[in-house]
Amino acid sequence: MSDQKKIFVFTATGDQGSSVAKYLAKTGQYEIWGLTRNTESDKAKELTQLGVKMVKGDMDDVSSYEPHLEGIHGAFVNADFWAKYFSNGFNGKEAGEYEYGVATRAIEAVVKAGAKHIIYSSLDDCPFVPHFHYKQEVSKWAKSKDYPVTNLHVAHYLSNLVKFPDFIKADGEGGYILQIAAADETTLGNFAVEQTGGWVVPIFADSKKYLGGKVNATSETLTVKEWAKEISEYIGKPVKTMGLTPAIYDDYSGLVKNGVPEELVLNYKGFNEGYFKWNLKESLEVFPDAWDTKAWAKNTGALDQFKA
Repeated sequence: MSDQKKIFVFTATGDQGSSVAKYLAKTGQYEIWGLTRNTESDKAKELTQLGVKMVKGDMDDVSSYEPHLEGIHGAFVNADFWAKYFSNGFNGKEAGEYEYGVATRAIEAVVKAGAKHIIYSSLDDCPFVPHFHYKQEVSKWAKSKDYPVTNLHVAHYLSNLVKFPDFIKADGEGGYILQIAAADETTLGNFAVEQTGGWVVPIFADSKKYLGGKVNATSETLTVKEWAKEISEYIGKPVKTMGLTPAIYDDYSGLVKNGVPEELVLNYKGFNEGYFKWNLKESLEVFPDAWDTKAWAKNTGALDQFKA
């Protein structure tokens, strides 16, 4: 019988889940199982080649994955708020309630199957940001049940720079505009979602230390204005901000009318008002090799399209 501990990764072909599966697989210490809706996708096939046992199923349907939890040691649980948000007409409350439902059912299922350690992708609470609030509600619920959960609080994705249309947009003068719906002096905590597994591996490796606690996944903290400067230095072209002030958070109707999802604006409002705590020192103690903006750009090539 193999000495490898079985870890079940939910949303295994998503941004966080795929990173977790890859990093765990590289250790050679775990038997990795991954849940995905489409086992024939390129991402699923890539994970299969790494030795991950892919399960076709959906977090909406516990019966689709519950039979595969037998013998489980641990699980990584993350629910896709954003897919639901973008498909339901930007209804944050509905998307948050969806995440709460599928996440709590997943945690219940893995606990029932005998899991000794669950890592849940959570966030700090903010009452007016559904994405954050409902994740924290899941964390509070798990704590009230005394379930073996470590909460991994991930920061702002660096990949948002290229994931969202026109996040970096040509200004018509040979440079670019960083089109983030946040005031210039709002501080962001950033991290490379491609490295999520870099935090997960040491957490599973030292359950005694991390069980029941919170771990930040953050690689840098800087203001929007400072972020534009970092991007500019990397691509070799001027990058300016939208020049927004904190007043934008009092009346952001113009941004929403121009297609900016309200959830994103509220997200940055929460950052500006200090609801989110990024402990960079502690984060880097867990995973010292975390990429900042320039390292992420260099290692992924994501910003090369904007280079001079």
